[in-house]
Amino acid sequence: MSAWMTRLMPLLLAAVLGSLVWLLDRAAEQPADVHAPAANLPDLKAEIARVQRYDAQGARVSVLTAVSAQHIPQDDTMLFEQPRLEQTKPGQPKIIVSGEQGKTIHRASEVWFYGKVEMSRAADAKNPDLLIHTRDMYVDTVAQIARSSALVTAEMGAHRARGVGFVADNKNETLELLSQVSMTYVPNKRTAGASSGVQP
Repeated sequence: MSAWMTRLMPLLLAAVLGSLVWLLDRAAEQPADVHAPAANLPDLKAEIARVQRYDAQGARVSVLTAVSAQHIPQDDTMLFEQPRLEQTKPGQPKIIVSGEQGKTIHRASEVWFYGKVEMSRAADAKNPDLLIHTRDMYVDTVAQIARSSALVTAEMGAHRARGVGFVADNKNETLELLSQVSMTYVPNKRTAGASSGVQP
């Protein structure tokens, strides 16, 4: 090999190596117009949705259905049209909540219902059925608490109540109306043969 080729070979190798590095670097670059999807834009849409929750023993505790849904990555949010939530915790009365629109976070453990909302609780051995009409209700499916700051009407058996704002605690079986409360309370009929407290 001639002397000039010996001197030129390292330069040729360096040039080829530099070209390869430049080509690899260009291939690794993403196009300028490609961006990661925004966290506040939907990454999933469905025409029919069904979300089910189970407890640690595998028993189903709630079912949320809707005519359409979309998932927003931010806060793992789901948006629903015409949502209907059934709480089916074993050993407790079934609760059904429906609204015009809805939103969930934390794997549907927290649910917001928007527009006209109806909530019903089935009767059990101690209480008659309960029916609530309101707007814009929040439901914590784990703590089993529902609340709203809107006008509310409630019917429980023969009793009727009306107010602004409420908190319903299913575990403690309480319904608290927060303000401007009016109600019609119908006492239970005395059972036949009930004692008046005076012994003959």
